[in-house]
Amino acid sequence: MWGFQKNETRVLILLCILLLAGTGIRLYQNKWSSLPEIQEATCSAQSQNNMIETDFFKQTVSLNKATQQELENLRGIGPVIAKRILKYRTEHDRFKSLEELKQVKGIGEKTFEKIKSHLTLD
Repeated sequence: MWGFQKNETRVLILLCILLLAGTGIRLYQNKWSSLPEIQEATCSAQSQNNMIETDFFKQTVSLNKATQQELENLRGIGPVIAKRILKYRTEHDRFKSLEELKQVKGIGEKTFEKIKSHLTLD
């Protein structure tokens, strides 16, 4: 290959791979740097897998006033389920109880239990 020895070719290929990987990582970091930063959760030394909730996740959301974006900020609620919640709210005028949220397709008992402490009816 262009007059290089076998070992030199391997080194060049490795350097190219490292260059591409570094470029990919830099592009990935730049893409996410434009998003609002969320406080980093800290891990205890004994249980690194158990994340401590930050203030971001302690916010409450009104089921009867929330925007789609506010609903999406809740754990386990993506754009599709957020739209379903808004549609249900529109069709039924408003939520009368938090439990009524389980009537929305995609909100099961587990999801409801995860988010109910972050919900209000105000």
